[in-house]
Amino acid sequence: MGAMTSAERTATGFPAIRAGALAIAPMTPGAFAFGVAFGALVLPAALNPYTGVLASAIIGAGASQISIVNQLTAGVPAVIAVLTAIAINLRFALYSAALAPLLSGFPPRLKAFIAFRIADPAVPIALHQGPHWQQGRPRQQFVGAIFGTLWSIWMIGTIVGIIAGPVIPQGWGVAFIVPLMFASVIVPGIRTAPELVAALVGLTAVVLLRGMPLGLNVVTAGVLGVAAGMLIPGTAGPAPESLEMDADDDPDEEAR
Repeated sequence: MGAMTSAERTATGFPAIRAGALAIAPMTPGAFAFGVAFGALVLPAALNPYTGVLASAIIGAGASQISIVNQLTAGVPAVIAVLTAIAINLRFALYSAALAPLLSGFPPRLKAFIAFRIADPAVPIALHQGPHWQQGRPRQQFVGAIFGTLWSIWMIGTIVGIIAGPVIPQGWGVAFIVPLMFASVIVPGIRTAPELVAALVGLTAVVLLRGMPLGLNVVTAGVLGVAAGMLIPGTAGPAPESLEMDADDDPDEEAR
């Protein structure tokens, strides 16, 4: 999608909603994979499928949901599981503070909708592109579509994971979930050959080394992935000056 004109960024209704959905579209495969990762844990943990769906609808925080299910399945006291989930989700306090200026003037109902659907990939996109939209309904619909689209894909992934969970090999367990978690974060951001190699090596290693105790396969896979990526020559990224220039460019320059 090319640079939008100022007229397009004042549109309301379907154009603004469509623009928000397209802005977050590159992140939706990761959200789907993460949803599948959580859904696949629901039935093996002897949870009611409806409980799993409601967890994604109400909690909407994949890492903490997976943490809670894993800990409860392992016999960890519920209090510890909840405290761990709270610790994982502390980052959302920072996200809320960063989003507050952008959401200023939004109706309380829309703020509540977004608050329960804040997700890591959506925050930087909303912060970067949201201010370019006119205050009022255009910005509200654009930003709301970003978070609503990602949440919808997450919900679909959860349902698919619950349905497909029984066909996952029994021996894989969390070793199947962790690669999906890695993929959901890493894959959408891959741009160069070293990044691709690092991702492939890391994902492969975390599965092959799944027998390591204390979750050391995750740490080891990360180290191996970074090391492999450093061995591959790649195109250097743009200099900081050019990044700063790009950020300050007027999106309407091309139109002029």
